[in-house]
Amino acid sequence: MEDGIFELRCKQANNITRALFFFYIRGQIVVTNGFTKKTQKTPQKEIVLAKKRRTDYIRRMEGLT
Repeated sequence: MEDGIFELRCKQANNITRALFFFYIRGQIVVTNGFTKKTQKTPQKEIVLAKKRRTDYIRRMEGLT
């Protein structure tokens, strides 16, 4: 998708549910947010939210070492 953020899509009837995620250490998948939409384009606000949550997650994980 954009800057290391990826998208998983699941279609049910006329709705498309999407989850944004990123890969962390050793291929660990971290899901940042999910949403339902009916258009093709992913809203920029969802991408920005995913990036913000990724930054927060990495900061917290690095604080544990």
